[in-house]
Amino acid sequence: SDDLILLADHGLQASRDILIERNYFRGNGNSINLQTEPPCGVTSPVITGNVVVRNNVMVNPRHHQVVMGAFAGSNVCPPLGYLPVDNVYVTNNTLYRTGAGSLPSIYMPANGANTITGDSRILDNIIVTDGRSIDLTPPGGLPPPLINFNYHVSPLAKPFTRSLLDLTWAQWRAQGHDTNSTLRATLPTSVFK
Repeated sequence: SDDLILLADHGLQASRDILIERNYFRGNGNSINLQTEPPCGVTSPVITGNVVVRNNVMVNPRHHQVVMGAFAGSNVCPPLGYLPVDNVYVTNNTLYRTGAGSLPSIYMPANGANTITGDSRILDNIIVTDGRSIDLTPPGGLPPPLINFNYHVSPLAKPFTRSLLDLTWAQWRAQGHDTNSTLRATLPTSVFK
């Protein structure tokens, strides 16, 4: 993979206490990949956590700007699969257009009960996309991360996905997301000034 923030092959391998700040990402695979996956033979790995992603600019990746959480499978350790990330803040970033218009800028997949846990938040970001802003697959029995105070620009009528179902802005907000955020269908000329 050519993800720029990536340890090992598929994400942050049981890494904790990381600050990803003031970077410029352009044209890579995923700009920041915060999935966690145990190495083979590790029966009790530490969960990736206490990660802050702030004040970054991510432009035109081929896939997503931020991937975080547990993916729906593993080629490395099938008995354990992916594990959750815990206490992750994604804040004050500018995410500008994924390479494929249908891909969400922020992708948060889940695998059963494994996803994003603890005090995880997506706040105060500018997300400009031709496709979806956020794709959230929450686990059973756990609350989703706090998503609020973001500025979304998307021409899609349904720029959000939850559990693989497209949601309108009203449906997304009715689930408690982005109640203090803004959604626009076109990009104002002043947004980057």
